[in-house]
Amino acid sequence: MKNLLRSTLSSLLIGLGFLTGIFAFAYKMLILSDIPVSFSNSEAFVAQVLFFTSTTFISFGILAVKSDLGRVIAAGFIMLALLFNLPVFHTPLFDHMASVAFLQITPILHLSFLTLLSLYLLIRNWKQPLYSYN
Repeated sequence: MKNLLRSTLSSLLIGLGFLTGIFAFAYKMLILSDIPVSFSNSEAFVAQVLFFTSTTFISFGILAVKSDLGRVIAAGFIMLALLFNLPVFHTPLFDHMASVAFLQITPILHLSFLTLLSLYLLIRNWKQPLYSYN
């Protein structure tokens, strides 16, 4: 019963984190798009808070996972999200405001932190191979 509750809680937290992250990414892209939306520091702050909330949910979800296979799957999805965000990142930020630069780099920093956390937990708790060939 305890394992079922733990796996349900970790799945719920990771799912909520990914949904919040997708919403934060869409909100960031709406703010930075070419349509005339009034870009202010408060809107950038809302996007930053959404990314932080997403990172917190996913971090607690990864910490609740006890199996190495679950951590490998979570790390794989996080790395895929990081690889998706790298081409979206616009590099010519020198002609923009600092708030635009901070908003552009936020998802990459959060996903890099989650990648390092999941890889650290995977390496620290490595007990046996994921698959046995016997």
